[in-house]
This record gives sequence, structure tokens and C-alpha cells, in this order.
Amino acid sequence: MGQKKGSKKSEAWKKKVSESLKGRIPWNKGNKYTKEEKAKLYASRIGENNSTWNGGRYKSKQGYVVVNAYGHPNANIQHRLPEHRLIVEKHIGRYLTKGEEVHHINEIKDDNRIENLVLLSKQEHRIFNIVVRFLKEHKSVENYLEKKKLI
Repeated sequence: MGQKKGSKKSEAWKKKVSESLKGRIPWNKGNKYTKEEKAKLYASRIGENNSTWNGGRYKSKQGYVVVNAYGHPNANIQHRLPEHRLIVEKHIGRYLTKGEEVHHINEIKDDNRIENLVLLSKQEHRIFNIVVRFLKEHKSVENYLEKKKLI
């Protein structure tokens, strides 16, 4: 059996442990890979070769679908861009400017069908959202005016 913690190990025990470990390579002393082998190993684990590959699509914290967009002028530092912007760009045949925003008509952030997307300027988008919020709250302009006793 094992020795008590802190007790001196007998010579017989030390010899037995030593014999059982002969031929083993310590975890930190194994074969070292060459640069080429390391590069090959790395390449075999990235992108489509990775078992967790999802096509380069991610969901942002805000709920939008974000995709890898290497070389895109509007991509962030991680080379990613919201998918709905890419879809509209492809549809209109040019890059979007910083002053243009894409609105989801049905307000479902991961529904990126072209028929659900509208290209608006930042100002138009702000006004649009105010009007939509107003109509949701009051159902129509007439209802609002009746509530305020203006009709």
C-alpha cells in the first residue's frame, strides 16, 4: 500500500516505483515538432477541418448573425461583418457606407432574407424606429389623436 504523507519512503518502495516508471517519457520531455510539422498540425485543426466548424457564422451578443469577411473594407478587427449587411451589399452591387444601416422589417435579427431587409440612412432609420414604436403603442395616428382629445 501507499506510504503515509510526510513519512520517509523505504528503499524497497523507491526501487519498486523506479522500476515501474522505466521506459516512460516524462510529459514535458516528448518529441519536439519542427516548424513545418506544427504548421501542418495547426492547418489540420482550423476552418473546415475543425470538428466544431460552423461555416464561419456566429451569433453576436446583440443577436445578429456575423460572418467571416476577410479583406472586406468594413469588417471589424476580427475580420467579421454582420451577415445582413453583406446580403444587402451583394443585392445592390456595392459596399455600404458608414452612414447606411440595414433594418430588419419583421424585427427578427437573424432573419436575413433579402425581402426582410431595408437599406436606410442613419437618420431615416431613427425616424422609422420612432414611427414604428409610436404605431405599436397607439395602433394608429387616429387613435393617438382621439386619446389626446385632438379630434
